[in-house]
Amino acid sequence: MCIRDRSGPTYRYESGSAYGFERVDELHRIETLFIGTPRQVKDVATETRKKLREVFDKIFDLEVREAKVMPWWLEQSAKDEDEEEDMLVGTIDFEAYMPYRGSRDESEWLEIQNISIIGDKYPRGFSVKTEGGKDLWSGCGGGSFERFITAFVSQKGLKIDEWPEPFLKYLDNIPEPPKFL
Repeated sequence: MCIRDRSGPTYRYESGSAYGFERVDELHRIETLFIGTPRQVKDVATETRKKLREVFDKIFDLEVREAKVMPWWLEQSAKDEDEEEDMLVGTIDFEAYMPYRGSRDESEWLEIQNISIIGDKYPRGFSVKTEGGKDLWSGCGGGSFERFITAFVSQKGLKIDEWPEPFLKYLDNIPEPPKFL
């Protein structure tokens, strides 16, 4: 089962980790939540990851890399890490190159999206069970509109005629960009 939440903003004070246009205290996100058997959760996360890669590569034409990161909810877990489970449980961040920050090798990239397989942490913690007693896992993925826009403008600029054609077909009535004096 998948649930999509776009009920509101995420508030986060990001001083020290983000600067200028990309530093915000409020992110507007669409969060996708999924719960099911371990196999179902892994399949949804894998398919979502593939579709996101298509969007970044074929529609936005963005330079984005993937980074496996240790999520806060796993860092705080007292559970011993199991090598086999570690291959499944965790977070993949999608990070966009920000040209104004310097070279690709030296600059900090901006996280614009993530996909997490959380495992049984929340189903177990909230006593969510199946009728048949099968194990349940959960996962989620979220991305920020402000972060997508920041990455896109940083890499593609403000000249609409230089934006990727596959991206433009999704836009209607594009206003003229501001003119700077």
